[in-house]
Amino acid sequence: MPEHEDYIYRAEEALASARMFCDNRMFNSAISEAYYSMFYSVRALLSLKNFHPKKHRGVLRLLGKELVSKGYIEEVYGKIFAKDMELRKKADYDISFKASRKEAESVIDDAERFLERIRKAIEALKGKGELRKNFSLCWVVSLLFDWGCVFILFGFCSRGLVFL
Repeated sequence: MPEHEDYIYRAEEALASARMFCDNRMFNSAISEAYYSMFYSVRALLSLKNFHPKKHRGVLRLLGKELVSKGYIEEVYGKIFAKDMELRKKADYDISFKASRKEAESVIDDAERFLERIRKAIEALKGKGELRKNFSLCWVVSLLFDWGCVFILFGFCSRGLVFL
């Protein structure tokens, strides 16, 4: 499975977990999982652009710099991500923070809209053929056989050698 699809799978799984946590009145955990759904969604789109940030702040920075500013997604999604990232920090690290159902449901709603928007951005990116721009054509090798020529096209990307 391509890397971006793995991230989308994780985003869907985190969103399902968020709903279960919310249904079971575990609102801090619901917020955290809903945020992670958005986090994995953004990483899916960034991976298609050959960006692989390791930290949450790096994902946020590249979301603004590479996705919002270049028109792949609207600015509102950057603001939602930043807002929910801060709430996730409180839910995970502030021992006295007790999230409400309303807060958890709000972040889950954000994550649902976010995932849907990222899916559309991925499809648009694929449709424009921009994925091919990520490859640098290095060489064409022709191998001669008794019956003719076989052409093998190689390319390199950030993930290594790719056969095109």
